[in-house]
Amino acid sequence: MSRPRVTVIGSGTLRPSAVRSSPCHLLEVGQASVLLDIGPGSVHGMARLGKAWGSVTHVLLSHYHTD
Repeated sequence: MSRPRVTVIGSGTLRPSAVRSSPCHLLEVGQASVLLDIGPGSVHGMARLGKAWGSVTHVLLSHYHTD
C-alpha cells in the first residue's frame, strides 16, 4: 500500500483573500482521492496545484460552516 499524501488546497478563512482560499485538504491513499471540507475557491486551488478535479473519488464534509 502506498503512503498517504495530504495536500493543503486552502487554509484561509471566510474573509476573501487574493492569495488564500477557504480550508480544504486532499487526501490521496492508493487509488482513493478524498477531498475534505470543500469550500469556495477549492476547485481553483486544486487547478493551481495541478490536481485534477476529475480524479477525486470521495468528498467528506465534516460539518457545515460558511467558509
